[in-house]
Amino acid sequence: MSFQDGFYRVVFGTPIGEGAGVAHFAQGKVHGGDSMMAYVGTYQSDGERVSATVRVFTHSRQPDMQSVLGADSATLALSGVVDGEIATLSGTAPEAPGVTLSLRLEPLS
Repeated sequence: MSFQDGFYRVVFGTPIGEGAGVAHFAQGKVHGGDSMMAYVGTYQSDGERVSATVRVFTHSRQPDMQSVLGADSATLALSGVVDGEIATLSGTAPEAPGVTLSLRLEPLS
């Protein structure tokens, strides 16, 4: 199955920490966020493969919380596969050297 436009739960993690947010994917654009970070970017899919470039940045400081990337702003290069309705991706950002982010997209609609 190929990646579908829609509203997704985003579950993510790195060796620094883990978290969850939401994102809307439509017509090659992605917008979303969580309680501390906003996500804005683009994506493309080709059958079961999906890739994205997403800028993440702090919109609100939260007590006792830090970015799972260890950076307040970063540009992620992500790629992965779709299995059924779930997409699993991983990627890195130059602003967070040595940190790999893994994420799972679960449809909410």
